[in-house]
Amino acid sequence: MPDQIADLFLLLKKQLKAQGYTYKTLAQKLNLSEASVKRLFSQQDANLSRLQSICDCLNLSLSEVFEQLEKDKKLIVHLTENQEKELVSELELLLVAICVLNHWTFADILRFYTISEHDLIRYVARLDKMKIIELQTRNRFKRLIAHDFHWIADGPIQRFFQETIQDDFFDCHFERPTELYLVRSGMLSEQDNQIIQQSLHNAANEFVKRCRDTVDVPIDKRQGTALIIAMRPWVPRIFDRLKREQPAD
Repeated sequence: MPDQIADLFLLLKKQLKAQGYTYKTLAQKLNLSEASVKRLFSQQDANLSRLQSICDCLNLSLSEVFEQLEKDKKLIVHLTENQEKELVSELELLLVAICVLNHWTFADILRFYTISEHDLIRYVARLDKMKIIELQTRNRFKRLIAHDFHWIADGPIQRFFQETIQDDFFDCHFERPTELYLVRSGMLSEQDNQIIQQSLHNAANEFVKRCRDTVDVPIDKRQGTALIIAMRPWVPRIFDRLKREQPAD
């Protein structure tokens, strides 16, 4: 149920943005304060009457909104292993796929990369065949992936990153305002480990949400950004030779 509520409010936000609403203008329509509307969406808490009022502003019925939610459920959450293998088999195809996943347009890709228009048409056609996008007229396309889309755990894309790109990512001093590198170590119980993991999942979800919310920002005002989160019980191997076979009494 929490996921369904989150999907509902995400859909309402998309519809409001598409129709030019801001929190302020929606608040005026609903006779509420702007702070109340912001709180309503941040806490994702509204009764049926309030939801209906928001839908009325959008000239939509609640049933139409729920129908759209059902359609969204059919969006893909992850690719098959063979599809991921196909992406990593050709660097240009992988690049185009990543651009598409990050809401780039056909024109954006041509503007920033040296891929020819002819080749780009071929690549987006392959993504259409993989059901990642749906090709439309005038080189436009509709993304067919769910908002919680992810790569397969230890699948071809993740292995490609670990083997090819990971060292490139960490080849950095992490000194700029837009960069962050934190290392913490300590002793945790299994219960505390799970609590921290949930907090990290929340941070990752917030990252994805912010990426979605900045879709309308011009492409040259956005930066490709990666967030890597890793955590496991671990003691560096360099200390192994100092370890007792059995703890002393």
